[in-house]
Amino acid sequence: MSMTTIRNEPEGLASRRIRILHVEDDDFTSTCVARLLTHNGFLVQSAANGSEALDVIRSQPGEFDLLITDQSMPGLSSLELVESLRHMDFQGRTIVFASGVTGDLRGRFFRFGADRIVQKASGIKALLEAAVQILKKHRALPGGLTQLQNLGLDTHGVQQT
Repeated sequence: MSMTTIRNEPEGLASRRIRILHVEDDDFTSTCVARLLTHNGFLVQSAANGSEALDVIRSQPGEFDLLITDQSMPGLSSLELVESLRHMDFQGRTIVFASGVTGDLRGRFFRFGADRIVQKASGIKALLEAAVQILKKHRALPGGLTQLQNLGLDTHGVQQT
């Protein structure tokens, strides 16, 4: 488990650091995602699998605004992780970053509380956009629509609240 510190803090995030727990068993993917999120002003903590993620959340209740989890991991599956979070009253939002979630599995993720499924083939910028939009929608991201634009993200279809 590693903690990545913020190197670049976009305007509007200084007053409230958004904390993301990223769960990924592939070191390369984990590093790439953590760097992208960190570069865009988020405080990122990484866990290598679902069991480790649950331990982190239990030891730091209420600390994470967003969980981003890989779909396919050894041990505790991402579906079991998402379901466990639901029973733990996890207050953060959840994104599944997956290689291929279709049909029944997709529906099960949403029933257990996932906010979004982002296909890995869409790239990590799509993951960043999804994260910012979900945080904005749930009022966890200061700056609203302006913050999205400052990050250089697509604001088409995002409504100002």
